[in-house]
Amino acid sequence: MNAIVPAIIAENRDILLNRVNSVKNEAEKIHIDIMDGAFVSQTSNCFEFSLPKFKGEYEAHLMVASPLQWLHGKNFSQFDIIIIHAETGQKKEILNIIDVIKQQKKEVIIAFNPKTL
Repeated sequence: MNAIVPAIIAENRDILLNRVNSVKNEAEKIHIDIMDGAFVSQTSNCFEFSLPKFKGEYEAHLMVASPLQWLHGKNFSQFDIIIIHAETGQKKEILNIIDVIKQQKKEVIIAFNPKTL
């Protein structure tokens, strides 16, 4: 099945909610980019937020230096799918992060930066 998945980048809560609300009635999945300014140079959605009710799935793309720290925050429970980067830690750390996500009954996806491959 093909689908268009809108990706949301936002500097603050108001922008985040406006963007989510503008696509939530048309999308089956909404992708929220979380960028901390350390793992990547940009920042996005690095604040506490509550996502509106949505008939589909929310996925969080964690482009953060410390995914475990983010996972222990309040935002984690709002997501159905968590995408983490292989480059954020050693194999043991990545496996630990995967376990934390799976314990919460969430789907986990591992992303690789092009340089890694």
